[in-house]
Amino acid sequence: ALATAIAEINGRRDDARILAADLPSGVDADRGVVWGEAVWAHETLTFGLPKLGMALPPGREHCGEVSVARIGIADDHPERDPDARLLTRRGAAALLPARDAEGHKGSFGHVLVVAGSPGMSGAAVLAANAALRAGAGRITIACPEAVEAVIAARCTEATTAGLPAASGGGLGSGSLTALRTLAEVRDVVVLGPGIGRDPETQSLVADFASELNRPLVLDADALYALRERTTVERAAPTLLTPHPGEAGALLDRSVADVNGDRPGAAREIARRFGAVAVLKGAGTAIAAPDGELWVNPTGGPVLATGGTGDVLAGLLGGLLAQRCAPVPAALLGAYLHGWAGDRIARRRSGVGLKASELADDLPAAIAELERADWASEQLVSRAGVADTAGDVDVLPFP
Repeated sequence: ALATAIAEINGRRDDARILAADLPSGVDADRGVVWGEAVWAHETLTFGLPKLGMALPPGREHCGEVSVARIGIADDHPERDPDARLLTRRGAAALLPARDAEGHKGSFGHVLVVAGSPGMSGAAVLAANAALRAGAGRITIACPEAVEAVIAARCTEATTAGLPAASGGGLGSGSLTALRTLAEVRDVVVLGPGIGRDPETQSLVADFASELNRPLVLDADALYALRERTTVERAAPTLLTPHPGEAGALLDRSVADVNGDRPGAAREIARRFGAVAVLKGAGTAIAAPDGELWVNPTGGPVLATGGTGDVLAGLLGGLLAQRCAPVPAALLGAYLHGWAGDRIARRRSGVGLKASELADDLPAAIAELERADWASEQLVSRAGVADTAGDVDVLPFP
């Protein structure tokens, strides 16, 4: 009977405006999954606080425009942090790193990008350019000797170091000593874009990551070096940036299982590896090792093109280089990455984005945040608290 009613409601969508009360029927409030059929609402007026499922696919597509009505409902535990948070534009603006008026290139950090292999040199270039566009002062790219000239020609602002390769073309075990030396005088390391999955390269990644005492972003192929490990034993901060396929490899789950509970998957990766996990995809989920969770509302299918993940890895490295702490860097990076894509989609179309364009739009996206007066806002949207019992406080859901 319920499925019949939902089908009838959806069938009227073209000639009637559908308003969902609290949550569209059929949408899971915690995970955003749809149980069989769900109402496709034009608008949702939710009560008390936003529900996590409203920010996660596919549930968020069913909600339409969302507003929050407090209706006098008091939080059960006003002093307890929420189970999950939604990052807002105001919150992202509050995380932007300061730029000292007397700063110089050394003030804003030096990022070592360890990336690239034959056929994948573009990944190194995209990550390096994103780190620069995020505000890092200097970039060095460590790559196999065979692709150094190509990378140097495409990223003229970076210095390069060509290192010995494995038989498969990626970095070989003979590169470890040079990588140690390079990392000693850099502030942050981005490891993995386009590096390849040759066994020798994977062994190098595992050894280098485990002994490195610098903040580290592990991305793409480098994540596969963790599959046989139960944790990442590092004293310095670590950010992991898997897409659902890579997350599935880390957790020994299918992609469908990961996407069926994205918050749970992000939390499990963060807990298991003692790192900040940035689970990419629609409704990027960011989790800290202690279980704290944030959902990023920006981005969409405009980002569904090769190389955008490399841009995110470099962007995160650039923010860490500017002394952002790991969680704020992950939150701000995910927000800016998606928002730059959204800005491009609004200007022209959600089709045809090149990853290099995404990196190039980052300064304008940052400038837009800087110009807005968001500084006094909270990091988290708690939907606004109505101080007077009985008030109906309706606020837009970002």
